[in-house]
Amino acid sequence: MTETLHLEASPRYQAPILALIELLGKLRLDYCFVGRVAKALWLGEQVSDGAVDVLVLVTPDRSAQLPMMAGNRGFLVDRQEVEAAGELDLIPMRFPDPEAPIRIHALMASNALYSRMLAGSITAELEGVPVKIIAPEDLVVLMLVEEERREIIDSVIDRAGEKVNVTRLNEKLTSIGLSARKIVR
Repeated sequence: MTETLHLEASPRYQAPILALIELLGKLRLDYCFVGRVAKALWLGEQVSDGAVDVLVLVTPDRSAQLPMMAGNRGFLVDRQEVEAAGELDLIPMRFPDPEAPIRIHALMASNALYSRMLAGSITAELEGVPVKIIAPEDLVVLMLVEEERREIIDSVIDRAGEKVNVTRLNEKLTSIGLSARKIVR
């Protein structure tokens, strides 16, 4: 039996995460959370600040549905921001909150690397709701691309333990031209 991973989020951040899961489910779009949400899971922290970033498998012809449906479900969507971010394969939104709107970035999985990351995602739980999160080794790849501090990357690898296949991780790094950033253990 495998252990259930639990994502911890402050009440302020539970709402947008759960609303996104519901929205993406209604649209029948495959997704996984990346960025701060994934780091929180793999570092054993609580999501309580920053943007909520989600990788979404959506075809260009359906990409307009996501912001439209989000706007109909209470998300704050600025049409000009969406159009301006279109070339980045990014859909910017915000989730209303009395303290301050929470930024949401829906990144469209427009290449093979992102699609493989979606396929390799894991399922955790937030308040009993299944939440798809990027696998730890894929999070490490993104962190290396972003040039995240090495001690944070090492913490993700250490905490995830056997869920990180360092050999496979290094193969991915080599395949995307980052062999100089291989992980040595």
